[in-house]
Amino acid sequence: LVAVSCKTSNRLVAVGSVDRAADRPVSIAPAEINTLRDEPLIRVRIRRGVPDASLDRAGPWVVAVSGARVGEVVSGPARVVAAGGAIQIMDRSGRVTGFPRGATVFAAPHGAADGRGTVTVDGADFPGTLRLVPGADARTLDVVNVTDIEDYLPGVVSKELIQGWHDTAFRVQAVAARTFALQRREAARRTDRHFDVESTTTDQVYGGTTRLGVAHAAVEATRGVVLIDGAKLGQAYYSSTCGGRPGLPEEIWPAQASAGGTVALVAQSRAQVDGKVDRDVLCDNSPLYRWQVVRRTDELAQRISAWAIANRITAAASMRGLSEIRATEFGVSGRPIRFVVADRRGVRTELTGEQLRIACNFAASGLPEVPKQSRVNSNDMQFDVSESVVRIEGRGFGHGVGMCQFCTQGMAKRGDHWRDILRSFYPDCELRRVY
Repeated sequence: LVAVSCKTSNRLVAVGSVDRAADRPVSIAPAEINTLRDEPLIRVRIRRGVPDASLDRAGPWVVAVSGARVGEVVSGPARVVAAGGAIQIMDRSGRVTGFPRGATVFAAPHGAADGRGTVTVDGADFPGTLRLVPGADARTLDVVNVTDIEDYLPGVVSKELIQGWHDTAFRVQAVAARTFALQRREAARRTDRHFDVESTTTDQVYGGTTRLGVAHAAVEATRGVVLIDGAKLGQAYYSSTCGGRPGLPEEIWPAQASAGGTVALVAQSRAQVDGKVDRDVLCDNSPLYRWQVVRRTDELAQRISAWAIANRITAAASMRGLSEIRATEFGVSGRPIRFVVADRRGVRTELTGEQLRIACNFAASGLPEVPKQSRVNSNDMQFDVSESVVRIEGRGFGHGVGMCQFCTQGMAKRGDHWRDILRSFYPDCELRRVY
């Protein structure tokens, strides 16, 4: 750990070698070294590839190279900056504390290094502590929130469901979110990745601390309960609205399944046969149970082509307009799972439904962001392509695998117990309290 004083000089000095109280090392005990914790810690990436971030909490902060037992006190609010592959922190007085190139930096309010406090980043509060990780390009950094998983979950549950929904639905969501997060955590810990989950829809939405009482109550009521599939955590996928035709993970993400990767055959696979879903479908009150959008043909072709270039799919990368988009394969529930996309020259490309959904909404250079009312909302869709416009009709919102949140709310309103609702979505999984 080194310090740089902007006010006096640009020389680097070791912590403790300058005769000022702010430069004296302080003992810290990061949460990770406590082997007596009764629940897992989770690392959530809350900022990705940003040039800087604000530590907005006033008062003293402790900063250190991650894993160190001693750190330095800086005065907050403070600003974190990526500089040449290293992290620099400028405190309230303008004093800069610098760290070695490539070093991950621990940061927490003084007295809360054990993870029991709250940190504030860019105006939002998060439980636990922070890790500041230099980016590979030397000009950006990631901000990772490290916290107990039971402190993390209310910030997920409050974002994933609609405020005012039944408390039973929140309990179902808490178990699914806990299982999903722990499964992702297990996978991440087998690699050298510096985070376990993203705070976005890439994994599950997380907003930090929340005052929503029903979210806290749901997490507490289900504390430590997860879905177990055999000897491992279940793949607790969920999405907003299944639209009446749920998908299976191996249908929606076949490349991952065939590679023997993170997507396994999960419980609901065995609950769907011959195009029938062996559970009640109660999501018809979702605003996206059925939807229609109209897109310009040239704009949609550009987005699909740009997505194909980014993903090295050669045929679609050189598309010239569109002449047809048609489903060619269907899943066991009748959900379309594979499409053929043809351009005006007759060049054809096969894409999965989920690939096509993402491609239709892709942020292509030179094109504006797709507005919410024009987005393709799920992979259950059909296309009517004309020379000028493409009309898209669809069912549901999201990938359609696992728990349907709107179906969950319908089951909760009619009086189903949260354990029974979970069993209806994951019938071959058992519910187990693991801590």
